[in-house]
Amino acid sequence: MLRLPFPRLSLSTPLPFPRLSHLIVPHPTPPPHLPRAAQ
Repeated sequence: MLRLPFPRLSLSTPLPFPRLSHLIVPHPTPPPHLPRAAQ
């Protein structure tokens, strides 16, 4: 599992950070600010 700073918050409420949302919700293309290895 991916290590999230606030797993409880990320799972319960909409993610305020695109980075966390990318880690949880699979996107067609990874954000430029995140390495592909982060997936």
